[in-house]
Amino acid sequence: MSAFVVPKSKVAEDRVVDENRFAFQLEEGGPEFSVPKMEFLSRPATKYLTASYAKTTEADLVRGLIEIECPDAFPVVDEMEDDQAIELSVAWAAASKVDAGESEASAGS
Repeated sequence: MSAFVVPKSKVAEDRVVDENRFAFQLEEGGPEFSVPKMEFLSRPATKYLTASYAKTTEADLVRGLIEIECPDAFPVVDEMEDDQAIELSVAWAAASKVDAGESEASAGS
């Protein structure tokens, strides 16, 4: 009997494709960063969302996601005012196929 071999993740492969990423700058003319669109978030990011969604603010949720998905941008995002972090969250959600506050599971239904 042969053991089942779990296939490579299509989501993980798709996560790095440019069209599946949301690019942003922290200031005009500054370096460009990118994160996966919300439907392509990594497992650590979805676990973070599940654990933190009801316990924290939208601004802190986006900071936590940036820390996981784009650590190079985190020091600056972490110092942003809440309204700036929320603007980043809204733009990221708008570029994605899910709405802010909608889980990945419910996005497909």
